Amino acid sequence: MYTDNCYSKIDNISVEYWRVGIYCRLSKEDEGTGQSESINNQREFLKKYVNDAKWTLFKIYIDDGYSGLNFERPGFQDMINDIESGLVNLIIVKDLSRLGRDYIQTGYYLEKYFPEKRVRFIAVNDCIDTFRESAANDFSPIRSVFNDMYAKDISKKVRTAFNIKRAKGQFIGSHAPFGYLKDPDNKNKIIVDEEAARIVKRIFEMYLGGMGLTTIAYTLNEEGVPNPSRYKKTVLNSSYVGRNKTMYWDATTIKWILTNPTYMGSMAQGKSEKLSYKSKKFINIPRENWQIVEGTHEPIVSKQEFETVQKMIERKNNQDFKCRKTPRLFSGFVYCGDCGSYMTYNAKRNHLYLICSTYKRFSKEFCSRHSIQEKTLISIVIEDMVQMIQKYVDVNGIKDKTVGLSFKDGKKKEIQDDIKRCRDRLEELKAMVKSLYTDKVKGIISEEDFLELNKGFTDEKNGINEKLQKLEKKLAELDRKEDEKREIEDIAKKLLEFKTLDRFILEKLIEKIEIYENAEIKIHYKFLNPDK
Repeated sequence: MYTDNCYSKIDNISVEYWRVGIYCRLSKEDEGTGQSESINNQREFLKKYVNDAKWTLFKIYIDDGYSGLNFERPGFQDMINDIESGLVNLIIVKDLSRLGRDYIQTGYYLEKYFPEKRVRFIAVNDCIDTFRESAANDFSPIRSVFNDMYAKDISKKVRTAFNIKRAKGQFIGSHAPFGYLKDPDNKNKIIVDEEAARIVKRIFEMYLGGMGLTTIAYTLNEEGVPNPSRYKKTVLNSSYVGRNKTMYWDATTIKWILTNPTYMGSMAQGKSEKLSYKSKKFINIPRENWQIVEGTHEPIVSKQEFETVQKMIERKNNQDFKCRKTPRLFSGFVYCGDCGSYMTYNAKRNHLYLICSTYKRFSKEFCSRHSIQEKTLISIVIEDMVQMIQKYVDVNGIKDKTVGLSFKDGKKKEIQDDIKRCRDRLEELKAMVKSLYTDKVKGIISEEDFLELNKGFTDEKNGINEKLQKLEKKLAELDRKEDEKREIEDIAKKLLEFKTLDRFILEKLIEKIEIYENAEIKIHYKFLNPDK
């Protein structure tokens, strides 16, 4: 497998030279294949192999419960770090599949990484020894493919087994939904967690009582009620982090609870699936394709309560959709001046308001409302923009104080003249090179003089071309600014004449707007105030 002379030298290397790393791996899928595959058996088998060879055992690396398709295993990475540090130069595994089951990655380590690091690799049961010539070494790429195919086959079998369990209503998740715990006597069953269930039941009662998603989140945050992530961490001592990685309730988490059929006693699974057996990415499955089995565990809310909530949410979503058809003039432009988060729209009694999104999501404990009615903000912005534009625009158009939109007199003409001079000189050099070549052919100048003079012309030509590119870029930028200046001039005149505001005007003239709780409003324009 390795080139150069390692085969002929192998028998002459003393046993003291080898610093051995034993690598043992067992994936969850391998656990049922018999005692011979256990971590303990791998370790003892390989320790005996090292002792019989009288080699020095440096370290044993173990990955228990890690797939062979994943090379980001902690034990494996620890072994790689020791190889990089020069602490290990011989790696021994029970068989090639213990190293990995992805034939591309396994091949990389066998064919490239280990040879470059001068590391010997032995797979005992497969008779692979990369420092000895053998048919087993030549067969190792094919064996890697078989190992990969085995992993694919196992993945299919596991998926089939999971589908069967889902169809029976058995729980197959690694963590029970908020409000439940895994049954200690049956890992495929969930039981009610009374403390968390009270929170879930209260959320349903609050929504049925007329409270909105955001209001419910506010209330729970103000009362210090732990959200699912904080509850699992502080009460259940679990490191698991759910959908909401913050420690606070938000509308999304509330809605997830209210729409989860688990809480009416139905097992809802198959909500996502892996792209492939080698990928860690999941894709979401449409709700109508979920696997839902009723009556699998004790409910926290009644079926009638759950279905009533679904109808309320559906009706509200339809109303929200109609509301979203209304143009949101300031979306993406307005920010809270105190906490820096964006201001979001809120409808109340047929009026549109902008309020701080931090306040809306987490309650007044984290920021204040900063509320301002949209039509009020429109009036303020138009008035400020008119005053600003009057400083810029006169009968002759935009004044020269407009930073970034104007340039000194003669600047464009100067650049155009430089461009013309560069192009003229390039034509001269072209003619000179042609004449020079003619002189060489006629024998007027020697080959050596021709090459020297031609190099000088070529260097000058390259320098002029580089300068020409920069000048043309500057000229294009000036043309762009002139076009932008004319466009803004048209927008300004339109605003002064009609005094109306739209998204196009905002996009062209305003960077952002900040709203402070003390009613102060700061408008940041895309150009500098001429008074500053």
